[in-house]
Amino acid sequence: MSLQPNIFFSVHGLSCLLNVSPQTIRNKLRESGIIGQNMPGKPIKLSSLETADFLAQNYPKAYNEIQDVKDLPMTTEGATIMNFPIPQTIGKIAKVVQKSGHVFYYIRKFPLYYNSNGQLVYYKGQGFTSKAKALQARRALIRRRNAGHFKFDAVQVENEVKKAQTQKINPEIEVSYYDFCRQFIEKRPLAAKTRKDYLSLIEHRFQEHFANVPVAKLTKGILQNFIDQYTQNMPKTFIILRMTLERLYALELIPHNFYLQLIRSKEKNHRPQKQALNKDELKRFLGYFKGNRLEHAMYLIFYTGLREGELLALQWNDIEFINKDTGCVHVKASWGLTEIGYGRKEPKTPGSVRVVPFKSAYLVTVLKEAKVRSNSKWVVENNKGNGPMDPKNFTNRCFKDVSRKLGFTTVITSHVARHTYISHLVDERVPYTLIAKLAGHTTTEMVARVYAHPINDTEKELAAVANLYND
Repeated sequence: MSLQPNIFFSVHGLSCLLNVSPQTIRNKLRESGIIGQNMPGKPIKLSSLETADFLAQNYPKAYNEIQDVKDLPMTTEGATIMNFPIPQTIGKIAKVVQKSGHVFYYIRKFPLYYNSNGQLVYYKGQGFTSKAKALQARRALIRRRNAGHFKFDAVQVENEVKKAQTQKINPEIEVSYYDFCRQFIEKRPLAAKTRKDYLSLIEHRFQEHFANVPVAKLTKGILQNFIDQYTQNMPKTFIILRMTLERLYALELIPHNFYLQLIRSKEKNHRPQKQALNKDELKRFLGYFKGNRLEHAMYLIFYTGLREGELLALQWNDIEFINKDTGCVHVKASWGLTEIGYGRKEPKTPGSVRVVPFKSAYLVTVLKEAKVRSNSKWVVENNKGNGPMDPKNFTNRCFKDVSRKLGFTTVITSHVARHTYISHLVDERVPYTLIAKLAGHTTTEMVARVYAHPINDTEKELAAVANLYND
């Protein structure tokens, strides 16, 4: 990385180094507590130590790279680990046949980082039922390792230990499992909404049970008692448990990965299963919007299966008209919660960046008419024309209120629109690989598991069983 001496001490310099806007740097400096909340118009100058702390907290990959070419101070006491490079070997996939005959594939000898003694710390994780899944998991580990996440987390743990030792306090007594979970989620690279949801769960569920439980005293029994208090399966809670317990085990702060030993409730949340609209129901629902200023938006979401955030992020230059009855949508972004409020952001997954074709003369017509009426670049603009429609407002006005007015027994949502699109493709026997590509899924697993069931159609059901035994 090519560096100039003066770029480490100003907002402009950091923005050039990291290839982000100066406002993004200011926001992250405030969030990190390095500068105050109210410093309008004042030039910001950072010391080299402040710069090091800022980079390590917010841009660990850049911080790791800079250490190799710039005499930048280490964050607090973490110099020992940071002096070592990120390992580059990828280990191996080991096939293990158990006595029961079951075959599992393990990631072995995969180095995560060097500890303070210069020894490699290796990945320790569960086995996978196929070699393909193990290879996929290893690729994800390589991406996270090369981005500096394992190295940076190790530095943070070492900092806490050294700080506690300096104060003559046993660090294992000081750090509770609740605090570890909260700090882990705060620093983990997550979408803003996902981080907000996880932190809310930690505050409402984990704090009560784990605020006074040191990491060193954490046991499988304590965790099982926590789980047993809830009668239903809790997907997001288990995601937090899995991520944090795996990290604690990888850092050798707990003797076993307790997550693998926990017994989950078999009772699932009784949410009504999503039902795709059949053609008559779809015609009735879309008919309500005839002449409505949002008619084009409702037709577009049902004819392309876009996620709600993808639809709201669309700008007119993302829609391509090929001829009088054909067009396509270039999905490049999503609209949702970011670190600085609602805005346009990266799509949900890399596979979400895609081109979705549609073939409907009526849709082409209503889209062109809406574009002429539009006062902005947004396809689904708000009343002021200065941005897209508010997501909650869009959901309530265009889906919930309308489905109730039309007498649908279940509330129709944007998820139902997407479900309808994909289910009709399945019903038309479109190959799963193509459906996954159009829907923005990285694999066909979701298509097969969620959408591969017939659409409610009594005539088709009767035809399927007619003359079953020719009697």
